[in-house]
Amino acid sequence: MEKLDDKGKNEQLHKARQNYLFRDRIIKAVTADGQFRVVILKAADLIDTARQKHSLNPLSTSILGELMMGSMLAAASLKGEERITLRIDVNGPIKYGVSEATANGEVRGYLGNGHFLPEPGDPLLMKKKAMGTGTLQMIKVLYNESKPMTSIIEAVESSVVKDLTRYFALSEQIPTAIKMDIQFNEDFSVKNAVALMVQALPGAEEQNILDLEINLIDTPNLTRLIEEGIYIDEILPRILKNHLIKELSRTPVDFYCRCSKEKFLETLNILSTEELLSLNEKNQELLCHYCNSKYIITQEEIITLLKNRETKI
Repeated sequence: MEKLDDKGKNEQLHKARQNYLFRDRIIKAVTADGQFRVVILKAADLIDTARQKHSLNPLSTSILGELMMGSMLAAASLKGEERITLRIDVNGPIKYGVSEATANGEVRGYLGNGHFLPEPGDPLLMKKKAMGTGTLQMIKVLYNESKPMTSIIEAVESSVVKDLTRYFALSEQIPTAIKMDIQFNEDFSVKNAVALMVQALPGAEEQNILDLEINLIDTPNLTRLIEEGIYIDEILPRILKNHLIKELSRTPVDFYCRCSKEKFLETLNILSTEELLSLNEKNQELLCHYCNSKYIITQEEIITLLKNRETKI
């Protein structure tokens, strides 16, 4: 095996360091004066993984990508394995979209119909045609709550970003600004994806809120900044001018699904004996909607479930 010289080792270390620095992650922070809470997310690999798993076109990738980034931004206020499910049900051709995220950086999601593609035209109009209107639902599973907490609003904007902003204003009464950008390569893979959420905390001064809104309007496309080599750490000071920023945490994020054959077997075991017997005629192919993984449950495995049930009687 060829040994690396010092130069080769240094190049490897530099490459590894760059890969680590620029990997997908979420940064949570507050301003030192306690007026704003900010969350910024880099999610290109995360969204491209979803694109590949679900064989999505650019339009569907954009919609699901925004939904997944939105669920991750919302989950930033949670702890550990508490989780948020963000769901849209709409009258457009995509039908619905679901994304689940945890505070520790695990995200997964899918669309009801990720293959719809309208006639080429203005991207915003294409997205509106694909989504239509409907409802946006936020479901929170928290440590100190025995049941999931659910809130729902009308989704009238045909935009995940705008409707999620409305959700925070209406359901949680928190003044919130959200900005998301997704950039594609020529082969329609995801090149860059960035999401930013700024929330005004109690006591935030009106002038500071107005200044922040102007800063957001003046800030160029977030993915363009990434393309210029400006990492998400450096974007925050551009948005929150005249405010010192106190970082609270940074967490790697990944498309991650906890599905498994064992979990599907546990689900089947909930069925009645009659229902299990009806499945016993042939192998069963089960699909995880979140990650598109397929699992084959054999006749022998179903028979084992039935036998185990008999021994417990």
